[in-house]
Amino acid sequence: HLRALLCAARESEDGLTYEDVRLKKKEIIEAECAGLIEFVTPRFGLDNVGGLDGAKSYLRDIAQTIKSGNTEDAPMGILMCGPVGTGKTFLAECFAKDCGLNVVEFKNFRDKWVGSTEANLEKILNLLQTLAPIVVLIDEADAALGNRETDGDSGTNSRVFSKIAAAMSNTANRGRILWILMTSRPDRLPIDLKRQGRCEEHIALFYPETPADRQAIAEAMARKLKLTHAITDWMPISQNTQHLSGADIESILIRARRLARLAGSKAITQDHLANAAFEFTPARDEQAIEYQELVAAREATSRSMLPERFKQLTPSEMTARIDALKILMG
Repeated sequence: HLRALLCAARESEDGLTYEDVRLKKKEIIEAECAGLIEFVTPRFGLDNVGGLDGAKSYLRDIAQTIKSGNTEDAPMGILMCGPVGTGKTFLAECFAKDCGLNVVEFKNFRDKWVGSTEANLEKILNLLQTLAPIVVLIDEADAALGNRETDGDSGTNSRVFSKIAAAMSNTANRGRILWILMTSRPDRLPIDLKRQGRCEEHIALFYPETPADRQAIAEAMARKLKLTHAITDWMPISQNTQHLSGADIESILIRARRLARLAGSKAITQDHLANAAFEFTPARDEQAIEYQELVAAREATSRSMLPERFKQLTPSEMTARIDALKILMG
């Protein structure tokens, strides 16, 4: 690998650059891990996230702590939870970029062959030590990580869970390996993974609550999508009463761009936005969304970041409503 890199450098007018080494390192590691992990190169920082002001402020403080070298004050892990479409993955990647660290995402390390799953996990954990300091992203963590109690797998799942839990609680890794778990169902995550000393910060995310929040997300999405537009009034989105998610707002903007292009316009006009917003209807189960909001609110470790409607509820009131929704949803 090194010989090939040096040969390529000799043939290049620019010589060997840091970017050449970074890309080659990424290529070698991903080839060795064969789909077990994937390097992530975040394009945006937290300034590009619309809304979610409380979460962004909190995450900026953590990023500054890490960049300042005060690793003893960094959390071991962060749990990001909330309904589908609240931007958990995008927020995590933007935070990782602001931390200035390498970023990898866990892929599917489980295998049907006896012993292979544990060997894959061991390879990943050893690699993380080599790559540290690093941010580790695990999407749909409730499904990806499993628990101690699964039967019928010769104890593999229990041993895998124990290894992950031990790695997450190894205090020698504080500030070196930062785990970020993302899920819309934190209630399915074992309490062992959510406790202090593993996932110490639980950040609950919600759909935008106010017109100002919806407008901020629309403007941020327009920048992310690099839209050319002549929109001066975001009211078709900001005043929308359909309980829009960030993903819904992005979909409306993409539809507006399509309308503009079909009309032969280079820029999205006010009419394109209004028509796209009027035609759009979110396809989702409102009871499921309420359930996901409640279990996220119940998990939050910072009450100040909760919307007012959840701040007014006691944990027992949340639990009672969650139990009622379970019955309604079957």
